[in-house]
Order: sequence, then C-alpha cells, then structure tokens
Amino acid sequence: MRPVRWLDMTPEEFIEARAERPVAYVPFGHAEAHGVVNALGMDWYCADSFCVRMAEKYKGIACPGFQYHVDEEPYMNWGINSCKMGEQFCSGISNSLFLHNMLYQIRLLDARKFKAGLLIGGHAVPNLRKDAALLIEYYKMMTGSPIQLEYLVYLDLDKQAKKRLFPNERIIDGHAGFVETALLMAFKPELAHPELLGTEARYPESGGGREGMFDAYCAPHTFGKNDGQLLPTAERGEMLIQAYLESLGKRADELLSAYDETDGRPEAPNFDELEGIWAGFYEATFRYWGSHMSYVDYEEKRPMPVFPGWDFLGIKGRK
Repeated sequence: MRPVRWLDMTPEEFIEARAERPVAYVPFGHAEAHGVVNALGMDWYCADSFCVRMAEKYKGIACPGFQYHVDEEPYMNWGINSCKMGEQFCSGISNSLFLHNMLYQIRLLDARKFKAGLLIGGHAVPNLRKDAALLIEYYKMMTGSPIQLEYLVYLDLDKQAKKRLFPNERIIDGHAGFVETALLMAFKPELAHPELLGTEARYPESGGGREGMFDAYCAPHTFGKNDGQLLPTAERGEMLIQAYLESLGKRADELLSAYDETDGRPEAPNFDELEGIWAGFYEATFRYWGSHMSYVDYEEKRPMPVFPGWDFLGIKGRK
C-alpha cells in the first residue's frame, strides 16, 4: 500500500496521492499535563493520529505538523491557574508565534497545490479557532488563492458523540477525562496507563489539583475514583475515533466541494511577500484576537472585542 504520510512518500507517491484526493491533514498539538494516567503528548499524538487515519480512510495526505501550542503566559496559563500545579509541563508558545507559524503552513499547502486542508488541533484554546479563521481569510484575500482551509479542534465537531455511543452511562469527562484518555488508549496504548486511574500524585508539589474541579495534573475531579462511572478502554476509544472520523470526513468533503479555480490559481507568495502578509494581518487584527483572553476573563466570562470586519478596517483583497 502507498504510504499516507507526506514524510514517508517518494515524490511519485506524493504526486499520485495528491492527484487522487488533493486534501491535506495537518496536526497541531503540544505537550501538556493530562492527569497521572496519560503521556504529556496526548494532544499531539491524538491530532497526528487523526490525520493519519483520515488519509487512510478518505485518501489525501497526512502532513508534518507543529508540536507547540498556546498555553502558557501571558494569557491563559491553564496548568497553573486552573489546575493549581506547581510547575508547567507544556511546550507552550505565544498566540502570535503560533499564528505566524500557521501562516507558513497555509502558504505551504497552497504552494504544493492542495485544494483543501483540515488543520486539526488536539489542544483547545478559547477563541483561537476564530483567530485562525481570520488568518486563513486574510491570506486568501491578499493572495487570491482559492484553497479551502479550516482550523478546528476535532473534539468540537461531535460534542454529543459520547452520549450517543454510551447512553445512560455515568461519564466523567473534560480535560484529561474519559474521551481523551480513551482516545489515547486506542491510538497509543503504550502511552496511557489506566492502571493509575484514581491514584494520587507522587509529586503533589508539582501536581497540584483544585478542590471540586481538578485532581492532580488537570484530571477532572473524581475521575476513576468512584464506582459506577464508565471507565475508558481502547475499545471505547476506537468507537469514539470512528465517530470523529465521520465528522472530519464530512468537513473535508465540504471544503473540497467548495474549491473553485474558475478565476485561476495564482502562485503562492514567496517568504518575503508572506512576511508582508503577516505584518498586515498583525497590524489590522491583533487588538481583536480572542486568544488574548486571560484566565480571569475566562473565569468571569468577560466578552472579548468583536472583530468589526475587513470593510470597517478599510482592507480590500487582491480581487
């Protein structure tokens, strides 16, 4: 069988795979604490594995991704503020650096002549999906490219999956809870340690925990500690995987169907031109980024500034 990863393909295999289905799947994730049970790289491994599964099931190409994400200072700093850990374990970067890198990923897919792409995040940051949508829209405005792209977090596509698959079950979920743990057990069983469910942190000064909300290392409160709750297994993780793949597959089909090359396809910008695009995007939109939300904003549900639209800002696209 032909490989599905870009990195594993010969040039001719890449050409053939792109011709068969010109859709790219790009993973975004990072290292972050997910309870005493799961490897720090859960977000990355799940996103990357979904990209591979998408290419295996629906064709297309699983692309190189990015193993750093928005998490730490100066805004959210989830592990410290929410889970009260004594130290961070994330491979965190700023929202600006994350989006700047994403712009290069967008340009790369455009330059390699993909028609559509799913940028699949394994880590959720409040409002970052909206900021990424603005970036994709701005790139297309400035270049005239018809490429169809979307950044999403796979968990957002089918929030009812666990209720549909496991009706009438008592499920403790959330960050590092039932769904994420089951997914890692299915994707990377050697990196999940269900035998540690319900155990305490050996290093409480680092593990933290927040009374009534989170146990050590950001696991949901009482996860694996009470009788009667449905526990994660690899088999249940595989059921969830199939549900999410179906949702991702539909979205990929919609993006590919929306591709329209009627007006031609310009060459992708070179790196100097791309830096100009970034500078324009940053200047126009920085004050409206929802990913500036601080943990206090998040806790108090403060609204973020609303993007007023390109016309209001006096920005016109290439066409």
